[in-house]
Amino acid sequence: MENGPRIQAPTLLVYGDSSKLRPVGEELERRIPRSRLELLPSEGMFTIDQGPERWASAVRDFLREPGV
Repeated sequence: MENGPRIQAPTLLVYGDSSKLRPVGEELERRIPRSRLELLPSEGMFTIDQGPERWASAVRDFLREPGV
């Protein structure tokens, strides 16, 4: 996580809303400039196969943001 401030590219962080790793995503969002945390509904750790449409929608919306 110490390299977070060095990341300059727009960064999308996708985590499950009830994942044990959610605090890691929240900390990364604080440390990485131009990052956004997207929390997707899940029962624990979110994986793409749990909701490919939701994941694709989150990525698509992120890529449409100005400056990305």
